[in-house]
Amino acid sequence: SDWKDRRLWVTVLPIMGITFPAAVQAVLWWRYRIAFGATLCVLGLLFGEWVNRYFNFWGWTYFP
Repeated sequence: SDWKDRRLWVTVLPIMGITFPAAVQAVLWWRYRIAFGATLCVLGLLFGEWVNRYFNFWGWTYFP
């Protein structure tokens, strides 16, 4: 990874943290009239992050 990648996350993370759940909320509201689509989106992202951290930790434990 380049040093510029770390600087980019300062701007990318907050923007995507707002726009991605908002887009999911808009689609779920338009299609199914679900009022908690952004909450489901954020919970799904947090669950995916937890699974990623768990399996990457155990996957790299015995790496030579």
